[in-house]
Amino acid sequence: MPAAYFPHTDGLSMTEARELLAAILADPRIRIIEVAEYASLRDLDQSYALTIVELLAAALKRPGHLHTNGS
Repeated sequence: MPAAYFPHTDGLSMTEARELLAAILADPRIRIIEVAEYASLRDLDQSYALTIVELLAAALKRPGHLHTNGS
């Protein structure tokens, strides 16, 4: 993703990121997700921010992935 501090061609594709996120969220011990690297100065139109939000929203709206009752 070009909106990274050090973008490179060996990073994950969006499909790979979706698959990895789904596998991670399948573990019931996961309680938090942190976006660790996002360079807003490399995303002036905020299109990559939207992509990240859509990726997380799609993964978290699956049944069983969002726990709001503290369990």
